[in-house]
Amino acid sequence: MHKYLRRILYSVLALALLALAVLAISTTGWFHGVLQRQVAAELESLTGARVEIGQLEFSPFTLQITLGRLVLHGTEQPASPPLFSARTLAFRLRPISILRRKIMLAALDVNAAEVHLLTQPDGSSNFPGPVLASAAGQVQPIENFVDLAIGRMTVDHTDVYWNDARVAVNLEAKNVAVQMRRTSLHVYQGSLSSAEVRFRMPGHEVPPTTVSSRFEITPAGLNVTEFNWRAAGLTGGATLQVKAAPAMEAQAAFHATGSAAQVAKMFGVGPAQAGEVFVTGRAAYQEGAWQAQGR
Repeated sequence: MHKYLRRILYSVLALALLALAVLAISTTGWFHGVLQRQVAAELESLTGARVEIGQLEFSPFTLQITLGRLVLHGTEQPASPPLFSARTLAFRLRPISILRRKIMLAALDVNAAEVHLLTQPDGSSNFPGPVLASAAGQVQPIENFVDLAIGRMTVDHTDVYWNDARVAVNLEAKNVAVQMRRTSLHVYQGSLSSAEVRFRMPGHEVPPTTVSSRFEITPAGLNVTEFNWRAAGLTGGATLQVKAAPAMEAQAAFHATGSAAQVAKMFGVGPAQAGEVFVTGRAAYQEGAWQAQGR
């Protein structure tokens, strides 16, 4: 046998043996324990919260990690609901993310989750914020702490609570990009976009929508400085300012344009009509109710 052919065969055999060894190690309880501790440590650095993981499953063939009974404890009181909890959270890694300075997920699925954000009158909240231990042992904040790309994402049976206000979230999204950076103490700026979002809303047929937004989170609340969306026959934009304490209040401005037939189909307001629709207006949320005016 030619010596070069033997080298190729030996190399292939060595790689096969290495793959089998990695596969064997990845199915052991020891490896799952190491991986669970590493995932918890990364989540704690990202959020500053205390992390509990009830169960971890890892599939070496698909690079999928499934976290069961995931809980993140912020600075809320022990008797209060935790900052975040989920029955299951599963994510599938893209191998190419190892070579890049960003987290790239093929898929992210969140099921039966609750988010509880608490904002006090002084502007403080139960979200500790990201931290990173320095070489000197001191804890320093992370300036740019989220750079995330997701191929496909689903969020099912999830509720977001901000003080006493509740928002139900059920959606599917493709090609999601999230970036966030810390600009000063407890002030974060970021952007969020998706090539296709499907909102699941009872009684409404919401077409696949492309969205992009820019926002700022401060102790005073949330400021969405730019929110643009595009669906079949419809385009629009909005801005939003939310103040959580002492009581939830919000101000929004919006505009949209598109075909009358598509608007009628979306909201179920009778037979499709010909022509174009242009809407602009403002809305306010106060004392548990929205009020809007426009033309």
